[in-house]
Amino acid sequence: ILAIHYTLGATDVHFENLIACADTPIVVDTETIIQRPPPRPADEDWAYWNWHHIMSRHATVLGVGLLPDLAVTPEGEVYDLSGAGSVGSQATPFQQPQFDGFDDGSPGISYRPATLEAKENMPVLDGAQKAVVDHGPAFLRGFENGYRALLRGRSALMADDGPLARLARVGMRWVARPTVEYALTLRESFHPTCMRDGYERDVCFAKLLDSVRAAPGLRKLVPFEVRDLWQADIPYFKSDGNGRVLLDAFGKEVDAAYFDTDQPAFVRERMARLSPEDLSRQKAIIAGAIGARQTIGGPEQPSGTIEGERRDPQRSDIVDLLAAVERDLTESTLVMDGKPTWFAPVQRGMMNYSYDAI
Repeated sequence: ILAIHYTLGATDVHFENLIACADTPIVVDTETIIQRPPPRPADEDWAYWNWHHIMSRHATVLGVGLLPDLAVTPEGEVYDLSGAGSVGSQATPFQQPQFDGFDDGSPGISYRPATLEAKENMPVLDGAQKAVVDHGPAFLRGFENGYRALLRGRSALMADDGPLARLARVGMRWVARPTVEYALTLRESFHPTCMRDGYERDVCFAKLLDSVRAAPGLRKLVPFEVRDLWQADIPYFKSDGNGRVLLDAFGKEVDAAYFDTDQPAFVRERMARLSPEDLSRQKAIIAGAIGARQTIGGPEQPSGTIEGERRDPQRSDIVDLLAAVERDLTESTLVMDGKPTWFAPVQRGMMNYSYDAI
């Protein structure tokens, strides 16, 4: 599953789109299995580096959304919405409306942190969910087997009458923002303070513009998003299978050249990346994501004392060490838009970590 979704640049394989059915995981809502990246910002400013970070993730297995990936609530609690990382009940940053005061005649609405209950994305054995992070070696073997199968069959898959070549010409849903962002905005717009006046509801929807500074490509989409939200719908965009055009929920053109490349060319480029070197890099990222998810606590601090005999390093020792560091950095480097990116554990909250582009 991870190998084929990575190869096609898929996203959205989160905990609600993965179902553990006996010994077979099943992915649902595969309408996002081919996801072209958002347009590149023209200037190398803050928006560009935000795009570069997104693109760096999208160019690896992290972009699929299946691997463990922690986020942090405002209160400092961690939660994981990924397909292979969401286990058990979790606190979330999302606020759930509660109706209060009916008993004493002062009804009102208050918001409380919502709790994310366990879903069916994880297999259950002896009444308990079994986390993927506890079976890292088997997970890596499965990914490698799938990757090598794609590598061996690449020519047949991408032939003019092959399955991937045909799939690449099919229009796909394009995810401009996380669906939960739309859902929360829509729910907020139903608050009485927004429903009394159309202007107030427009102000609520106008918060979508807050993201434009970080992602300028969203500016063209906001009018279509607001229109769909006014109709109480989740905004929906889709790509044309052959060109660079972006369409709205009604099949009308949003932008004739929104994407930097057409979909068949994007799939060919993703398939061309497959190589033994890329397999090693992706396996290292998978191992890093699983290892970071299992890590609890801060790094050990040096004791300040040196045990044993002290030996001054020889020049040859330093040269060998620098050569090893150079080799490791070179092998792990991902070049995106002509600029290098590395991946490493990044702290989430006080005691947890995720593997991310740095």
